[in-house]
Amino acid sequence: MALSSISSNYLRTFLTLLGIIVGVASVLVVSASINGAENFVLRQVSHILGNNSFILDQFGRFGYVSDEEWEEMIQRNKRLELSDLTFLRDHCAECPPLSAEISVVRTTLSDDKELPRTEVYGVTADYSLLDIFDIEEGRFFWAHEEHRGQFVCVIGSELVEEFFANVDPIEKIVRVENHPLRVIGILKNLGTNFGRTRDRVLYMPISTYQRIFGTEQSIRIRGKSADNDTALAAQDQIQLGMRIRHHLRPDEEDDFGIIGSDQVNGVVNRAANYVAKAVLPVTCISLLIGGIIIMNIMLVSVTERTFEIGIRKTLGAKNKDILSQFLIEALIMSTLGGLIGLATGWIISKMVEQALDFPMEITFLQAAFAILTAGGIGIISGLLPAYKASKLDPITSLTVKR
Repeated sequence: MALSSISSNYLRTFLTLLGIIVGVASVLVVSASINGAENFVLRQVSHILGNNSFILDQFGRFGYVSDEEWEEMIQRNKRLELSDLTFLRDHCAECPPLSAEISVVRTTLSDDKELPRTEVYGVTADYSLLDIFDIEEGRFFWAHEEHRGQFVCVIGSELVEEFFANVDPIEKIVRVENHPLRVIGILKNLGTNFGRTRDRVLYMPISTYQRIFGTEQSIRIRGKSADNDTALAAQDQIQLGMRIRHHLRPDEEDDFGIIGSDQVNGVVNRAANYVAKAVLPVTCISLLIGGIIIMNIMLVSVTERTFEIGIRKTLGAKNKDILSQFLIEALIMSTLGGLIGLATGWIISKMVEQALDFPMEITFLQAAFAILTAGGIGIISGLLPAYKASKLDPITSLTVKR
């Protein structure tokens, strides 16, 4: 009977469902956006940092840093040097292989062509073990080339396209600060990171870098472990080793910083939770509006069907029968609206994903929660009309003009 009543007026049913459809779809699209943004940031950061990886840096912090904290770090934190890397390698037995990097942005040149804003890195020979990039052609430089400070380099795909579009880049020359570097390797395409290209890069031995740019710049020390537990243990060992290295007392703060992938994940997850707590309640207002629409339409329906209710009560229908019928109608309409809203939200999410190349992810729990919420709102919204219908006097109902 509930299905028959719902299907007897398609337009009214659709308008009744519209509020729930819009509400569920909006909640799912917002949830998908938050999930997608969280995973997008984590993937982008993992491209830089790597999974189960960490960076020891002079000012290593991830997240908000106040002006006061920044000033304190500038005054307190010491510059990291290659001797710190040697110390950690010698005294950190549980640490994974450690590598050093240092970078600057400069214009690179080859013949009469130039490429501005190239990220120039000086790294140790074992840097390739961090799985940050892959070699497409040629090789990475060897340890003896690093130790001797040889002028060799590995370049990204943008430098290849700009300087060597129609020739083999291997053994060609790229100049940095007017110093010629022999190309020995080409990196596979890395794409973009937060809108910035990762392919306009040049890697050279760190000793060569310091010959060109000097030794005053602080290095960064990077490590990568097999899993998260060993990465956390290694970070603890490095923290202890650096405190010993810098002769810090127990009451003194670290004069260095360590950024781990677990810290990045934690900050991003907290940020996503804050956004969800702020945005989702606003979108849930549309669900509340959908519930109000269902209640109003059901109240109109009770008024229109007063004579029908009187006949059923006269033929023996009890109050709970009338109550159940109207509650079932409200539940069916809200659940149907939830299912249509789920499909609508999924379609909108995929359209946004295709149009903006941005990940939109709807989880099973979110979909189930949306459907259950829609059903719950339907029951709550239908309680008053159903109760009003069940309490109608059959004699009075029969005398109502049809």
